[in-house]
Amino acid sequence: DNHPNVIGTILKIDGPGGSVSSIGPLVEFGKNKKKPIVGLYDQACSAHLWAMLALCDHVMADNNISSQIGSIGVVLSWVDNKKYLEDLGYEFHEVYPEESKHKNEAARLAMEGKYDLIKQEMLSPMAIKFQNFVKSKRPNLKTNVTGVLTGKTFGADEALNLGFIDSIGSMKSAREMITILSELNTINN
Repeated sequence: DNHPNVIGTILKIDGPGGSVSSIGPLVEFGKNKKKPIVGLYDQACSAHLWAMLALCDHVMADNNISSQIGSIGVVLSWVDNKKYLEDLGYEFHEVYPEESKHKNEAARLAMEGKYDLIKQEMLSPMAIKFQNFVKSKRPNLKTNVTGVLTGKTFGADEALNLGFIDSIGSMKSAREMITILSELNTINN
């Protein structure tokens, strides 16, 4: 972003999602970047979509054959190997003082198969934050279409129609768009 010989960046995205903890630094960088970024994706789902929208001034599908976008939502998953380890002879102990009675409460209940608290305290607020971020970055997104904000994925043609993306192109198209956006950036600054 600071190099004088670089007019902008093409961010090539091809991923199904990832860790929410990676999003914060990208959102912060996106707020302060100086040069245009074009997001060129084949798959931009979940956290990959969030990252792309945080950074990119123009969102472009790499093709209209395999490109997929969406999967707005959050999920929490883990492997519970406690029974297996107990069968091997391991014993588990957790001790909480009265002053820490709510520590890990949602996780403890989830381990017992009681998911309401973890959904209420962690997953739903994060999902709403994701939805609101997408709506802020894509103001023309047709949010009334079933699945747009609740986890469905869409091919490039449908994504363009729904307002998820700005265009369908290729690496060549992305380079051309960087040049255009860079020239506009120079004129406006």
